[in-house]
Amino acid sequence: PLHVSAAKNDGWLAQLINTGTGSDANGLDIHAGVDSSDYILRVRQQDGTDVMAVKYGGKVGIGTTAADTELHVVGNGNSAQMPLIVGNEDYTANSTSNSTAIGFGLSRDSGTVKNNAGLITVGKELAWTNADVNIDSYMSFSTYLNNAVGERVRITSAGNVGIGDTTPTAKLTV
Repeated sequence: PLHVSAAKNDGWLAQLINTGTGSDANGLDIHAGVDSSDYILRVRQQDGTDVMAVKYGGKVGIGTTAADTELHVVGNGNSAQMPLIVGNEDYTANSTSNSTAIGFGLSRDSGTVKNNAGLITVGKELAWTNADVNIDSYMSFSTYLNNAVGERVRITSAGNVGIGDTTPTAKLTV
């Protein structure tokens, strides 16, 4: 394995750069940062544009070098952006149980973490076959109540909203 060691308090510890002129001429910089304004890791394109940066303290920027949260994702363009995709690529035939979720965790006063304090879930309503007419999905919102996570609101592919109902058949079902 490659081992790089240096007695530096500041500055680049290692740089791996493809100096070619094609679209694959990119680089990786490993830095010995000493404060929150320093990089630990940077991935750059050939033209020097940063693609991803990890700052001292662990803040990760994708599409930005100025991450001000633990994960800061930025898209670039004049049209609507979707810089973050959370997916489930399980393609089990005839399955309607496939879903993907973003979980929100909170800590108790003691420090114990509850990773499912809240969830936003997107799932299949039907088995997704090769026919585009079968590609329907729902979105649901779940919260914790009495130490258990439960779905509270669901939006169906038809736009029906259920509050306390996972199978709403009208525009609003309560």
